[in-house]
Amino acid sequence: MIGRHTSSGDWSFPRFQFDEAQRRLLPNLAKLRSRTHSWTPEELIRFLLVRHEPQSTDDTSLKLLQRGEIDRVLELAGVYMQQRP
Repeated sequence: MIGRHTSSGDWSFPRFQFDEAQRRLLPNLAKLRSRTHSWTPEELIRFLLVRHEPQSTDDTSLKLLQRGEIDRVLELAGVYMQQRP
């Protein structure tokens, strides 16, 4: 699960990580978290919400994760890890 502290010190858990119809976390989110455990919550949120190939698709890593395309998400995470400062 992705959680972060707000400026007031409270915990915030972004709704996008839940499959509300099934009342559970998105499938494969735990697998992604295990590969990105060193990332800050903000970094992971940014990774999930930004389009990685905006010239060819509107897909974000979150949309891919929601569709169950975990291998593609992990591939993008690997590229992201290599490119981050």
